[in-house]
Amino acid sequence: MERNDGTNADGGKAGEEEEDLDLDLNLNLDGVELEEKVRDFETKNSLKRGLFHPDDIRRKSREERKRGRWIGKVKHGEGTFMHVSFANSISTSKGGTHVNLIADQIAKGLIAAIGKKNKAATVKAPQIKNHLWIFVNSLIENPTFDSQTKETLTLPASKFGTKPVLSEDFLKKVAKSSVVENVLNWAKFKADQQSKKTDGTKRSRLTGLPKLSDAKNAGTKNAGTKNAKNCTLILTEGDSAKALAVAGLAVVGRDDYGVFPLRGKMLNVTKGKQKKDFFTIPEYEQWAEETPDSARWDAKYFKGLGTSNDADARQYFSNMAKHLIPFAPTQEGDKELIDLAFSKKKADDRKEWLRQFKPGTYLDHRLEEIPYSEFINKELILFSMADNVRSIPSVADGLKPGQRKVAQLVGYVSEHAAYHHGEASLSQTIVNLAQDSVGSNNINILSPNGQYGTRDQGGKDHASPRYIHTLPTPLARTIFVTSDDALLNSQTEENKVIKPEWYMPVLPMVLVNGAEGIGTGWSTNIPCYNPIDIVANIRRLMNDEEVAPMHPWWRGFKGEIKLVSRNKYDVFGAIDDSTVRA
Repeated sequence: MERNDGTNADGGKAGEEEEDLDLDLNLNLDGVELEEKVRDFETKNSLKRGLFHPDDIRRKSREERKRGRWIGKVKHGEGTFMHVSFANSISTSKGGTHVNLIADQIAKGLIAAIGKKNKAATVKAPQIKNHLWIFVNSLIENPTFDSQTKETLTLPASKFGTKPVLSEDFLKKVAKSSVVENVLNWAKFKADQQSKKTDGTKRSRLTGLPKLSDAKNAGTKNAGTKNAKNCTLILTEGDSAKALAVAGLAVVGRDDYGVFPLRGKMLNVTKGKQKKDFFTIPEYEQWAEETPDSARWDAKYFKGLGTSNDADARQYFSNMAKHLIPFAPTQEGDKELIDLAFSKKKADDRKEWLRQFKPGTYLDHRLEEIPYSEFINKELILFSMADNVRSIPSVADGLKPGQRKVAQLVGYVSEHAAYHHGEASLSQTIVNLAQDSVGSNNINILSPNGQYGTRDQGGKDHASPRYIHTLPTPLARTIFVTSDDALLNSQTEENKVIKPEWYMPVLPMVLVNGAEGIGTGWSTNIPCYNPIDIVANIRRLMNDEEVAPMHPWWRGFKGEIKLVSRNKYDVFGAIDDSTVRA
């Protein structure tokens, strides 16, 4: 080891060549001036004593040794891990993978050394690192950093191009330093503290509380169990308030009065929040009907695990008995029920099963075991019913729930902001409602302001939702009459009034724009029809006349549609061999 003043550690003079490298300047690190003279990174000694040089770092080749791609030093720290590090001459003030690589090797080596000196001491790598001060200067191939300020090296150690390995001799030097002694002293201190907490001694007087000015008689025989009520502890808000209380003690004395300043404000006593969990919508609706003040509760609907946050996850796993209910052993008839629910051959049986559904049905999750019959008939059936509602358009307005939400949302926003950018979760629904190309909608209720796709690719070539916008068409409120809104059956969700159960257009939109959807047990596929034919048939019905047959029709289609048999048509396109256009 060599000092910066040009002398060796043993007091002898260093060579003249080494003295020539001294730089007579002060080093300023984070605003703190270090008075020691500095020569260069490898030989500067702002740490005076106990500085170790890992000159014996083994490198992969002599060439790497010549280039000096890794230079490092280590000294005992002051209870907090510290470092001065560089990567390719860039100061990495927050460290990074190059610092961790060296620190981890040292910590691993010291754990073994400490175990030999004191087998009773239990220390971990992070605790050892808190007693290290490391200097690292490295040359890294293609380094990567956390930001443009390059404060942290993020490149994995496996991609450094060279991997320094601390030798056994160097680790032995560190083990003989004051680092190990500091770690052992810290471990002993923590062990003593822990033993004081559990030594079983009963204490009647509080000690070790900073800023506590305790009453003289507190916890003493003078106070005793009989006169303990005579002692009073005055709690103040902050140190300045404590000063006032201490001044007042000059009048009443300190024998029976103590003062302790609190940090911040004390919270008033409040009633804790009540929280209720429901696993099904019918279960929640039943509670809401039976609870007079249910409207005062804040409700949140959890759609899948992605809606839950970290606190919710911890709650789930802290009460596994509530959230993990096993199935009961299989019973007679369970196999048939499983086939009913999932077999492709049981579609008609599923229809009848769903027809028997009674609103308000839900599974009792307080059961210790769930029979398969209970799960299928009271839990799975809820999904199947919801699947049909979500996937199959209503015959009343020809809309699915998602489309109904969009119609309500766009109408509201357009009233206040004139247009609406497509939300990610409903963007495709918005596109479908606004498309007006041949083969899409006969009457689109949203305006296609932007590129909403062409007939060439069935509308799939529409622009990204962030580039297009929309608003209701002039016809929208002619078909969905405003004066009917008050008559619609609105739904409530999370204690808020949301979209109606369905709209009531003046035209059966399920026939105008068709409908397509696949649910559970049921599916639908209705073609589009000519609105003029639909209006004519509505007038016939109003006059108690027979309706005329209607055939599929798409606005702008120039071809021919021929009836082949019941519910079966052949569609013939029209081609112009002299013109090519979309």
